[in-house]
Amino acid sequence: MRWSVADLTRTTLLLIDNQFICLGDDGTVRGCDATSGECVRAYLHVERGSASWRPGSSSVEHATGSAWRYLRWRGLDAAGESALWPLESGPASSPTVVEPWHMAIARQLR
Repeated sequence: MRWSVADLTRTTLLLIDNQFICLGDDGTVRGCDATSGECVRAYLHVERGSASWRPGSSSVEHATGSAWRYLRWRGLDAAGESALWPLESGPASSPTVVEPWHMAIARQLR
């Protein structure tokens, strides 16, 4: 099986109960189904907070403390251009995904 995440260059993988636990160089921990390779949940732990979300979705499941400062919404603005918004003030009506801020910014700069 080949597993990859765009822009993730180094990872540490651990297989537990048919799920890969992936510690990535983007500062997140991901839980991925070992059979399909689908990433089912991502976690971020920062000095004074934590968050979890479903990668590729606009669903933040949990955020405490200062974690919201490290996450961004990524989607298209009214002109159809790629845009980023702070987690607390995302767009009202654009399909968006949640990403750690440094990955979202790297994608924005392409």
